[in-house]
Amino acid sequence: MNYLGIDAGATATKWALFNGADIVATGKCAAMDGHIYRPESKARVHEILTEISASIGGIEINGIFAGITGATAEDSATDPLGQIFHEHFPGAKVRIVHDIELAYYANFEVGEGILLYAGTGSIAMYIDDEAGPVRAGGWGYLLGDEGAAFWIGRESIRWVLAGLDTGEEVQPGSLSDVIMQQMNATDWDGIKAFVYSNERSEIAKLAATVGRLADEGDADAQGIIFEASQHLIALIHQLDIQIENAPRIVVAGGVCQAGSFMAKALNNFFSERISISDCDIAVRAAELAEDI
Repeated sequence: MNYLGIDAGATATKWALFNGADIVATGKCAAMDGHIYRPESKARVHEILTEISASIGGIEINGIFAGITGATAEDSATDPLGQIFHEHFPGAKVRIVHDIELAYYANFEVGEGILLYAGTGSIAMYIDDEAGPVRAGGWGYLLGDEGAAFWIGRESIRWVLAGLDTGEEVQPGSLSDVIMQQMNATDWDGIKAFVYSNERSEIAKLAATVGRLADEGDADAQGIIFEASQHLIALIHQLDIQIENAPRIVVAGGVCQAGSFMAKALNNFFSERISISDCDIAVRAAELAEDI
């Protein structure tokens, strides 16, 4: 018996194959999403599933648990996204949820705590048997996602622009200097070209640089990361009020790493209630697929 776990977020699709005893294969592909009303998204789902099938040698799959950004419903016989999965893996039972919901199941039993996911975007989620998923945030980079990677990257660019407006000299090794180098820009024209000619993921990548500088003690970077942490704390607090203080909070996503300035800011507020996830979501999804 073989089971497939798929974690399809905004930047990549990760998968794992479980044979009922061990994880026997893992892989990473381009990103895909559940917005299959768009022809390009539908084509990408077919492309990624074809690639995964080829990577596992076309073996029969008995169960699939997939978390996909943009997915709005679990699979059924009439669900268009589920039908695509059945085309590629006809013998499999399939369950499809939103990628953040999968991250919750990978880290918690139902009702056990709050998941804060801070990657390109930001969302807090709690799931229980009666209410189902309860969320705060996750509204996308145009309407929300404060404190996440895109927000941090954008704030670092705004910091650079504020310095340009005031004519402040850019000091070597400063936040402005490092961010401008990463954008390959020396002035507004270069910054404008970077921002408006790239996907938003390129702006989100700046967050790792801001985080590194904050960890190294750069006060300007620390100011941005601290403000980001306050937005993330507010997301958790929204759910904490509704469920009267969950016993556990787990942070997942690339924005917060163990021992980082961000992690310390969150720990200072939530103390022993909060921890950083060390879970491989695709691997855990493959294991959970056995019980579909």
